[in-house]
Amino acid sequence: MNIRRPYLIVGAAVIAIALGATVARTRAVQAWYDTVTVQGKMTAYLLDDRAAVNGLLLDGGQQVRLSPRLGDAIASRVKKGDLVSVVGRGGHATSFGRVVDARAITINGQTVTLASEPDGPRGGPRGRGGHGPADGPGGPRHGRGGPPAPGGRGEMNAPPPPRPEADARPVPGPRDVPPPPPTPGDQATAPDAPPPPAPAEPTTLHGTVSTFLVGPRGEVRGLVLNTGEQVPFSPRVGETLAAQKGAAHPEVTVVGQVVRGEYGIIVRAAQLTVGSQTILVR
Repeated sequence: MNIRRPYLIVGAAVIAIALGATVARTRAVQAWYDTVTVQGKMTAYLLDDRAAVNGLLLDGGQQVRLSPRLGDAIASRVKKGDLVSVVGRGGHATSFGRVVDARAITINGQTVTLASEPDGPRGGPRGRGGHGPADGPGGPRHGRGGPPAPGGRGEMNAPPPPRPEADARPVPGPRDVPPPPPTPGDQATAPDAPPPPAPAEPTTLHGTVSTFLVGPRGEVRGLVLNTGEQVPFSPRVGETLAAQKGAAHPEVTVVGQVVRGEYGIIVRAAQLTVGSQTILVR
């Protein structure tokens, strides 16, 4: 048994190395197959729930996703009708389309490689306890306790505070008398009181579905109206819409809040009616 034990250990190590190499090779092959190249003319900017650019919609139905930090930079270089070619990780292809997570994008022959941006340079302003201007209202602190307070340790020659006399009592003056409480009528006629903000009114939009927006697994996560507004929603709502059998571009009524951005409009839907079915989104 003592002679066979080293052989068993060596055999187990060889098997482990072989399995690790197989897994690494499988992941490399899968990444190679997941990398796709799509191209087409840009037809719309894709927006997040704040109406900021986070992707591009191509005329072939391909939906290109960009990093939120790079959305505005890419949007400033491309306009509707420009020829766009994208290399990236492709999502699950469905009848509603496919999303591609862009790694490199070519706009009218000029290629831009997309890389993650750093969080910020090191050595910037630090929080509490550092040596930056945010250390305190009086400026940077040098040392644990900061500048010595008046009369405290570090000012040994400071005179002691005066002792109050035993019989000294403050005499109330006319300014020390509190004013009478205001009456309800006075509060209603106060000229400086701002009026309460008016409640936001929901907006109702009617249109036809131009494109369904999908996620990496092919789940429906929003739609684009033929008038250009985009309506994002959760995959739960998308499952309900995908389960319906009907026209490829159904009529839609959306009730919600409109958010306008530089590159488009989104609707934060509260109620969505597709055909004869009404869905409460929130």
